[in-house]
Amino acid sequence: MSAGGSATAGAGDPGPKALLALGSAMFAVSLGIGIIIPLLPIYADELGAGAAWAGLIFGINAGVRVFATPVFGRLADVSGKKRILLIGLGGFALAATLMGMASQYWHLFALRAVQGLFSAMVLPVARAYAGALARRGREGSLMGVFNVSLLLGHAAGPLLGGALADAMGLRAPFFSMGLLSLVSLAMVQVLVPEQPGWRARDASPPAPFRQLLGSPTLVGVSSGWVVEVMGRGAFAALFPLLARNQLGLTATEVGLLVSLQSLAASALQPVTGYLADRWDRKRLALAGLVLMPLGVACLPLVGSFAGAVAIVLVLALSSGTFFPSTMAMVLVEGRKYGMGSSIGMIEMSRGLGMALGSMTGGALAEWLGLEPAFLVLGGMTLMGVAPFLWYLRGYGTAVAMEKQGAAPAG
Repeated sequence: MSAGGSATAGAGDPGPKALLALGSAMFAVSLGIGIIIPLLPIYADELGAGAAWAGLIFGINAGVRVFATPVFGRLADVSGKKRILLIGLGGFALAATLMGMASQYWHLFALRAVQGLFSAMVLPVARAYAGALARRGREGSLMGVFNVSLLLGHAAGPLLGGALADAMGLRAPFFSMGLLSLVSLAMVQVLVPEQPGWRARDASPPAPFRQLLGSPTLVGVSSGWVVEVMGRGAFAALFPLLARNQLGLTATEVGLLVSLQSLAASALQPVTGYLADRWDRKRLALAGLVLMPLGVACLPLVGSFAGAVAIVLVLALSSGTFFPSTMAMVLVEGRKYGMGSSIGMIEMSRGLGMALGSMTGGALAEWLGLEPAFLVLGGMTLMGVAPFLWYLRGYGTAVAMEKQGAAPAG
């Protein structure tokens, strides 16, 4: 059996019920995360942080995940995924509650770091759980549908968070995030069965990280995720400040825009997931990847709420196209190297992209101003498309050889 094995039907197979229960729990936690996304830079600003510190506060969470996700991804393959999820959700809830009590901006920085550690145990492991249940040739469809629950939470969260902040103050959304995380913990505990580690399944052990680096597909997709999420990190960290200071939007309006991005992306996921199982996955991913830097570079041109809506929809098209096609590629590799380990590597690159986007964006905004920061970041991320193309230059040939029953070279 290949490293990590794969889920097969049979007695005790959790199947669709596990996906439904896990998706519901992930909707709750993503709703909690989405509640604070448009408010964190504003909250940090009110506690005395400048643009550079706001970028650090937003990015440290992702920076911690860079190092933590490969560790917990492999641990989930070895010891089972449910217990990792439960520990992560409990710690995530505690950190969120303490963030609502912060009195200094450095409190937010420290707690975001702690929250990053626990978040590395949640969404990546949940995706690995779902990925292990995917049927061959249907990886894109499963990831497209499963990700809807996460994106819907992210879509509803900012709108709800903005309304809560306007009605009850900026601290209320953080307490709500903690409560929703506890709800997710209860759902996982009651409804999601354990997915045993490799020893319990009598399977081959997951591959070590250095072996994952030998997969051109995983390295290429990882480089693409750094670019895609770097653009989203810059948007998340700086757009609320741009919207409030230069467009004069309220917290509710900012939340609506961030919600619109996730809602539009979620509507695309089932369609693009279906296409990823029938079209060239690399070309589909490339189309989404190129749209991200173009959208980021155009953000300074926004002069109205309607213009902001147009750019947000471009960014939604980018992520909605890129995610299912690349994750379908990763799930195929996960059957060889271990699902948790493979997705852990991708989540590491997502964390790196978010940290680079938010921290670099905050520093550039401090030195150059908000508008030039978006232009520079757009150029930087566009140049980052080249590694994606280089590592995946032989992807189509490798897929054809696998379908013919031959092992691809390299």
